[in-house]
Amino acid sequence: MNLLPFLDIIFGTIGIFVVVFAFQNFVEVKEGIPPGVDSIVTCVEGENLTAHWPDGSTGVVAASERSFDMLQTLAEDGRPFRTMILAVSGNCYRARLHFLKGFGRYLEASARTMTSGGRQPTGLLLELYPIGDESDAKSLLNVWRGGSEG
Repeated sequence: MNLLPFLDIIFGTIGIFVVVFAFQNFVEVKEGIPPGVDSIVTCVEGENLTAHWPDGSTGVVAASERSFDMLQTLAEDGRPFRTMILAVSGNCYRARLHFLKGFGRYLEASARTMTSGGRQPTGLLLELYPIGDESDAKSLLNVWRGGSEG
């Protein structure tokens, strides 16, 4: 009778492990592009950035030093975004740095504009996505636009 509390703890722990292991088989981790991405900016080689949209069009191509201007052009051309992916290869280290600085400046400028107009600033999200080469960029864009991967 003295062992009953100990056995209760042991069987309870075993039960928890059984449940955890059973759920591991059912839960699938979904990787890929989050829903609601408005645009993807890619850089495969060098410092040129290219903006892409879900309808298949490719827009502004700009040097990374002009990232802030590119983001303003996207917003002014009727292509506003709330969620954007920056897909960069390892060859685009400087482009990534320039874009992140430009994105930060764009966030500050858009928040000032909205606040001065009496509106609540819109939340903007940027996600970094590593790619290897041009084929990886095309595959990412194809999946994002609803095509099959490959």
